[in-house]
Amino acid sequence: MGIELILPKKIYSGVASFESVRLGFTLARLNNLMVCAGDIGNAYLNGQTREKLYIIAGPEFGPELEGKRLIIDKALYGLKSSSARFHEHRSQTLKKMGYSPSKADADLWYKQVGDHYEYIARYVFTVVSYLFIPKIGICF
Repeated sequence: MGIELILPKKIYSGVASFESVRLGFTLARLNNLMVCAGDIGNAYLNGQTREKLYIIAGPEFGPELEGKRLIIDKALYGLKSSSARFHEHRSQTLKKMGYSPSKADADLWYKQVGDHYEYIARYVFTVVSYLFIPKIGICF
């Protein structure tokens, strides 16, 4: 399998600071918000890669594709820029959901919902949500 790789310049991917996560717990306690945490499975499959990357298909791709060059357009585990691409994808998704990044920490997001604010802190594949919801599920 041959791989041609041309790296983009921007591969930075930030995470919420521990202080922001702790601040979220404090805000949750003061405002009677529930705290839910979860990991995002197959996270990199949601981001588009900017790298020019292809593989030469092996026998595992079947006789129709074997030996052909296949262009990769989704981010993959192991690429230097995959985390940054997923970070961009998640930022776009949070914006579509009405969240805005805080000025203190770009990975602590908030939005006004009625008479209160709700928060989301993101740390690589982990999301911590501070929400006003009924006490159900795996929230603490």
